[in-house]
Amino acid sequence: AVVKKALQPTRQESIRLCHNDLNNENIMLVSDKKQVYFIDYEYSRYNYVAYDIANFLNEASISYRKPETPYFEILEECQSTEADIFKSPERKSSLTQVSGRKKQEGWCSLLTEGIEILAEEIYKCLGICNLYWAVWSIMMDNSHTSLDYIEHGRQRLELF
Repeated sequence: AVVKKALQPTRQESIRLCHNDLNNENIMLVSDKKQVYFIDYEYSRYNYVAYDIANFLNEASISYRKPETPYFEILEECQSTEADIFKSPERKSSLTQVSGRKKQEGWCSLLTEGIEILAEEIYKCLGICNLYWAVWSIMMDNSHTSLDYIEHGRQRLELF
């Protein structure tokens, strides 16, 4: 019930077709053409946009290139917090400046409000993503890869 309440969409636009596994390994950058490609759509389905963004932020704080067991590392200094997600003083200041310049047009206050709502939704989803991947890791333990799925699940559960 807590998870369901936390994920109640605040807007109709909150649910869209999402990647659901967006991480650095699933983003290809072709620098000479200035193009970005997303790959590995295995988990794609309709979901909360905020979940997809929160999942990317969580995954950006995990390195899967550790050469020894458990073959991954949670980078604590990269963990996102509520203050990081659009709520930093610098971000608020720039939004206020834009809002002040464009106030007569009326659209900017809607933009600012929309960004604040999205930031709140992303923050709610940070823990939910970790819970999902913790359960997924425990279920994957039977696979024969080098990643220590039980440890991965335990650490993701701690982040929840």
